[in-house]
Amino acid sequence: MGSGAELTGAGIVNAELDGAGAGGAVTATGGTLEFTDLVDLSGKANTFDIASDGTLKFDLSVGTAGGKPIDPTITFNPGGGTLDLTGEGHYEKGLFFGTVDQFQSGDKILVAETNGSDSLALSGDGKTLYVKDGSTTKDTIKLSTSYTGQTFQLTQNGSVRSTRSPYASWRAR
Repeated sequence: MGSGAELTGAGIVNAELDGAGAGGAVTATGGTLEFTDLVDLSGKANTFDIASDGTLKFDLSVGTAGGKPIDPTITFNPGGGTLDLTGEGHYEKGLFFGTVDQFQSGDKILVAETNGSDSLALSGDGKTLYVKDGSTTKDTIKLSTSYTGQTFQLTQNGSVRSTRSPYASWRAR
């Protein structure tokens, strides 16, 4: 996406999305906006918003780690949006390097490959959520602000349709 470009709505984007120049703005609204290819692996980070009626789905890598990290911000707007990280290949590699902003009651973050023994842990500073299988960390989600004192729930979510199951959702409450 070019500097200052905007993409709003629902549908499937079958192309790599990089934040050329200053990055662009993406808003998922009116359904699911799905990215089937790599997102923000070079250039500047795009900004992503999830409207109350929107689902933002990433199937592959989002952002980068390392020497010059690209850390896109995923912002929830009030009213129950969904960040779907269950895409094929996504969590097999643990490649979500974004930061979640304004996550609140009614919002969901869907993650793949959970089982009945998985648990959810919040870091000491309240800025990172971990999905754990015993002592093994399976997934990590960075949060833009501290959620110390908040309660999170990891549940099986039968409403998500996919070829892989079961799925779980993180819900702030």
